[in-house]
Amino acid sequence: MDACMLHHGDFAFGETVVAPRRREVRHRGIRVDIGDRAFDLLLLLAESHGCVLSKQQIVARVWHDRVVESNAVEALDFQLLGMWGRWMCHYLNGEYAQAIPLAHHFNELASTSSRKCDHLAALRLSGMSRLFAGDLPGALADLQRAANDTEPLPRAQRMRFLYDEKMLSHASLALTLWFMGETELARQAAQQSLDDAREFDHPVSICYALSEAVCTLALLRDDAAALEEAVSSLAAETRRHSISTWCTRAQMWQGLLDLRAGDTTVFARTISPAMTSIGSKRFYVSLSPYVTALAEALCRRGMISEAAEIIDASVARATRTDDKCALPELWRAKAEVLVASDGDEAIPAAESILAEALQMARTYGFRAWQTRCSMSLARLGHMKGDAKAALDAIFPVTEQSVDASDIGAARPTLTGREANRRGRPRRY
Repeated sequence: MDACMLHHGDFAFGETVVAPRRREVRHRGIRVDIGDRAFDLLLLLAESHGCVLSKQQIVARVWHDRVVESNAVEALDFQLLGMWGRWMCHYLNGEYAQAIPLAHHFNELASTSSRKCDHLAALRLSGMSRLFAGDLPGALADLQRAANDTEPLPRAQRMRFLYDEKMLSHASLALTLWFMGETELARQAAQQSLDDAREFDHPVSICYALSEAVCTLALLRDDAAALEEAVSSLAAETRRHSISTWCTRAQMWQGLLDLRAGDTTVFARTISPAMTSIGSKRFYVSLSPYVTALAEALCRRGMISEAAEIIDASVARATRTDDKCALPELWRAKAEVLVASDGDEAIPAAESILAEALQMARTYGFRAWQTRCSMSLARLGHMKGDAKAALDAIFPVTEQSVDASDIGAARPTLTGREANRRGRPRRY
């Protein structure tokens, strides 16, 4: 919707305008009656969340109940937007069991749509849902089909689901590739998501690509320079456009950099309030690496109780929602925090946790998580003075790794520089 058609206080997405002062919702200029009670709920929740994405989600939830029973062709637009909004709510809050059936239903509806963007969105939702369920090959197939589609899309179609569809496909593909151990391909896909968003010149899509793809992949690859550059770019975008959702993400990322640099006050001052403000969205799949990196940084600064609190909450949530994407890494981080807290006494419990994490990663083919779990087990072997156990843990990593940085990361453990045989709490 062209901004010049909006009155003061209205907000829009795609071809839909919500006018709080006139108590109207219009789609393509046609008023949609959602009822007074639903409209009041929409405004209350939109004001409390204060960001465009939340408004989209609320509208979508309301519309779904109003149009899903309609057989009119015009209702297809509303049904797809409604299902997408509900899927996003579940996805962003880590409620994957509820997201998967919605993706299936969305795919069925999208197959009847004449819009190419609906078909691409269906592939992306299907791919991400397969990822939630631990089906990496299936996820890769769907996401590659969406990302590799070269047919040009009109601008309205590219942003039909709030963000640039091309950017979203590459961002989702980047995470999947990384989980499978394809580190360099994952980095390229993350960069492509940013290139897509910049070519499209869409501020919220640029922020999404920077935070959820480029920052996350730089963190996972332990590329400090790339992470710092991406965080700086994200901060610049949020200052330029004042997008509240991404201002919070930028604060979280900058806070992590500051904590790593030695500023122990930044956790209470910035990071914790920012994480509280996004609520359960901290359990979003691309933020799990952030959570574990934050816990490790806190341990390095002696803030072990804070690290334990963050990891315990994340593990509890991931266990409850059966989050196969995050559980192996969260369990690994829990084991590391446990050893950082209690030293040698915690090794048996930590080894048990790591063994379970490694088994899950192997079962579902999360090779990147396998590498990390193996490295943590190797460090525990050295802490016990058991060189054979350390080598046994590392050997599969160095033999199978597709990323030379994995082998480089193994060197300190192989040479014993991370051994701690005196029972002191470990430092990262």
